[in-house]
Amino acid sequence: MHHQDHDNIYQKKFEAYYGRSVVRRCREKDYAVRVDSMFPVFLATGILAALWTTVLWEPTFLAAPRTLWDLERFTFLGAYTFVLQSLIRRFFQSDLRASAYASAVLRIIIALLAMTALHQVLMDQPRRLEAVAAFVIGVFPTVALQALTRVAATVLHVLVPQLTPEYPLNQVDGLNVWYESRLLEEGIEDMQNLATANLVDVILHTRVPVGRLVDWVDQSILYLHLDRVERSWSERRRVEPKGDDNAPGKRTKGSASSKARAGTRTRLALRQLGIRSATDLLRAFPPEQADPVCDEPGRRRPLPGSFAHLWPMEDLDEDQVRILLRVLDEEPALAPVWNWQQRGVVAREVSRRPRSDRGATEPAIVTNPAADPPNGMKDGGRPGGS
Repeated sequence: MHHQDHDNIYQKKFEAYYGRSVVRRCREKDYAVRVDSMFPVFLATGILAALWTTVLWEPTFLAAPRTLWDLERFTFLGAYTFVLQSLIRRFFQSDLRASAYASAVLRIIIALLAMTALHQVLMDQPRRLEAVAAFVIGVFPTVALQALTRVAATVLHVLVPQLTPEYPLNQVDGLNVWYESRLLEEGIEDMQNLATANLVDVILHTRVPVGRLVDWVDQSILYLHLDRVERSWSERRRVEPKGDDNAPGKRTKGSASSKARAGTRTRLALRQLGIRSATDLLRAFPPEQADPVCDEPGRRRPLPGSFAHLWPMEDLDEDQVRILLRVLDEEPALAPVWNWQQRGVVAREVSRRPRSDRGATEPAIVTNPAADPPNGMKDGGRPGGS
């Protein structure tokens, strides 16, 4: 029995993340919280108490902000609004740990420092508008950092690296600012990090429901294989036309069009067809039908009659989608997604099951995530296919 506990991979993951001493103390009856593990909580409490003292000491600044320190207090109120909601949400999700307080302290410090630098740019604006901007910067410190990079690029006449990734997490359906900040604590900053992350570690650390996390990964894999969308209004304004965008089959070719990038057009066209993830695309256009094997070198086998008339030729380029299907069909990161979907709920009535599973006669089974971890280690491959 002792040998089995020692070789338990999940026990090792708990010990690696929480510490071996914490796991051992959990088995003891006289468990006590150590002071060093509570240091972030004490630090956050002291900083919040000190800043709230400055706010309540002279509350007249709320009606008429005048100095930089008044704007800094508005920044703190915005940061406190975000931190308070984040901590309460994590408490209800049983995910409130000491690292949450350390992240809160970091957000407050970054927001205050960013507002100090941005004040040099906004000092000519009315104080009331600057106070509103300070509050928003407290909630979203990256806004101030992005503004500072634009100003620095204009003044220095050099290319300053942008802080916004090319494939940001906020473009994934269902991933809001709260989950985005939580994933950022785990080192997941964009879709590429999410698609290549270890699902077991992310589930263990973030307490995100497995089905929701798998769906985010599924979406990210599709978007990563498309040209990125515009990241800002100024980037959309700078898009230049290339070729005749009204010609059939030409809308998604090239890196940009007269109104949007190729990635925006392709994503919109797929979404109008009800396709929002990589597995949706592979189900809607099975590779063995959309891209059949050639009978002769350099000659493509014609599409089946039942499939050819369904191809959305007016909105999507046929060759582009064929290549996309080839790449996604060989994508190894989709293995955990297929495994999770295959082990999900099965309809009792055969006619209600997906077409690829209607040959199965097994009763409905709800898989326990704890018993069968969706890490892609077992029974790889997608359901009923290659």
